[in-house]
Amino acid sequence: EAEEAPDELVLEAGGSLAGQVVYRGQPVSDFHLFFFKGDPQSGTRRDVSDPEGRFLLPGVPLGEVSIYAATAAFPRSEIAQVMVAADSTEDIVLELSEPHRGVGRVIDEVSREPVPGVRIQLIAACATAGLTARGAYSYTDANGRFELDGLAPDTTSISLEHPEYSAVYNQVRADPTGVAELGTFSLSRLGLLSVNVMRIDGQPSSIPCEITGTNKYASKEVPSDGQLSYPGSSAGHAFLYIGDDDVWQRLKLTELSARKGSWEIPFDLRSRRVIEATLQGVSDPAGMECSASFMDASGLRVWDSAPWKPVQGGLRAEMPFLPEVPVVIEVMLEDGSLLGGVKVLPDGSVYQSVALTIPDEMWRMRVVDRAGEPVTSVKVEATLPNYETSWATILYTDENGIVELSPMPGGALRVCLLHGEYGDQLGELVTFQADGEIVDVVFDPSHELRVRLLDGEQPVASANVSVGHPDVPAQLMYRFTDDEGRLRWTRLGHRDIRLHITRHGLWPSDPVLNDTQGGREYTVQVRRLGGVELHVLTEDGVALPSVPIELVNEEFGESVADWIDEGEVSVEGGMVTDHRGKLTVSGIPNGRYTWTVGEASGSVRVPPEETGSATLHVP
Repeated sequence: EAEEAPDELVLEAGGSLAGQVVYRGQPVSDFHLFFFKGDPQSGTRRDVSDPEGRFLLPGVPLGEVSIYAATAAFPRSEIAQVMVAADSTEDIVLELSEPHRGVGRVIDEVSREPVPGVRIQLIAACATAGLTARGAYSYTDANGRFELDGLAPDTTSISLEHPEYSAVYNQVRADPTGVAELGTFSLSRLGLLSVNVMRIDGQPSSIPCEITGTNKYASKEVPSDGQLSYPGSSAGHAFLYIGDDDVWQRLKLTELSARKGSWEIPFDLRSRRVIEATLQGVSDPAGMECSASFMDASGLRVWDSAPWKPVQGGLRAEMPFLPEVPVVIEVMLEDGSLLGGVKVLPDGSVYQSVALTIPDEMWRMRVVDRAGEPVTSVKVEATLPNYETSWATILYTDENGIVELSPMPGGALRVCLLHGEYGDQLGELVTFQADGEIVDVVFDPSHELRVRLLDGEQPVASANVSVGHPDVPAQLMYRFTDDEGRLRWTRLGHRDIRLHITRHGLWPSDPVLNDTQGGREYTVQVRRLGGVELHVLTEDGVALPSVPIELVNEEFGESVADWIDEGEVSVEGGMVTDHRGKLTVSGIPNGRYTWTVGEASGSVRVPPEETGSATLHVP
């Protein structure tokens, strides 16, 4: 019997980088090198010690590579772009930068009061994994203010830490002409994260739970009552996993709002809906899993995964406990990339079956500038056009500006283009060719947006504002309004804008500006919070206790009762009068309200940052 030939492992050819790291023309003996293609977070770090500051890096990926040097003593070098060819060595010099100075302030996310004693640390790396602290700590003073020396050119990563607050990593930008005003940073207090797993009889009694994200959490088993608690949690993002990898797992992504002191995340497993997926024409499940994505009842993004198992004519996987919402089923590879997908609409049945195939042709998109030249290293985030499921994929354009995407139902995707140097362009609707023909998308982040926030005629300062596109959930990094309520965005590639505006003492809002034009300032009305005390009496002046009150905001046409149901407002005891015939409501947007008791009604004005009052006599 012939001996079976061993599998061949084919290695991709690589090139080499050589050079020297210097500071003020003198060699630096100990340093770190970071190099990457596309995403800095996936970069490689190499530690070097050489008295002459020399280095040699073999096995560097071919094509355009970004590289910089960093040390614990000096600011990092500027990021160099190098073209690496096979079987050749590029020689470069990386010069560590002159230090720059910056000043800033730290406040409490909710109270907006200064936070003294915050420890601030410079980070040697740019945005790559494997961060290295650099220099001495700085601390905020009694007014929450701090100074930093040693900023790198362009951007520097910093960490802000305090024992009572969530740690924050951020990036600041140096000013080569002087001291940089780094702005105001907000920290949120630690709170309680609760996980509620709802089950029915017959489901597994033991379910593991894993949480990653802003915090580090211990692994736990979900108890019989389904309740898990994690005190000392941070606001920010959290990835919550429940289930067994070998059978089925659910991942839920959530943002833990800094406006709340506690967060409860539900996992509802009471649905009996199951989708059976068959992958046709494939016999080996190695390196693949079945993935499902959807939006749950609370609007959170959810991903399920299950292993493929061989069956006659292909592979099969089952996704249990799915809600009655649209679900996208796809084939996921080990690196997170997707191959083929199908959208499944609920049909009222408990058991649904769908078939998938690996596509013969991938969708191909090329990102070009206004001159038609390809743009490399652009981060491409793609979602389904209507965002009715949580399906999303992230890729980077190659040296020809091209990305390949898995064909999805409908023939089109909503695409966001992000590039740290050039700018950002959100919400592009791209229709693809079934035959894999390249579709060009023009990347033109040359637009400027100027906004001013007013409450009536009062400027609103220190509001946290992020900018996005009306048709996609992504938001670009937030900024704060100045003392006149103004802020400015540059390097935008889209003119339809959705703002997300928050601040303690301010009603959150998401206004949309369509077809914005450069050179014009857009005024956006927002509302500070206030309160009102309502007093219900008979015509004879007798207080009426336990009387329901309906309170409706005339500007928005929304009731306070709905805001309570949505968790935006809290009123102890609900919208009914107390034993004195009074009801006090706080934390609502200022303005005119209509209030109704039975058949009697009246109008009341809620003042900003104060509590108004009104009395209603009912028969």
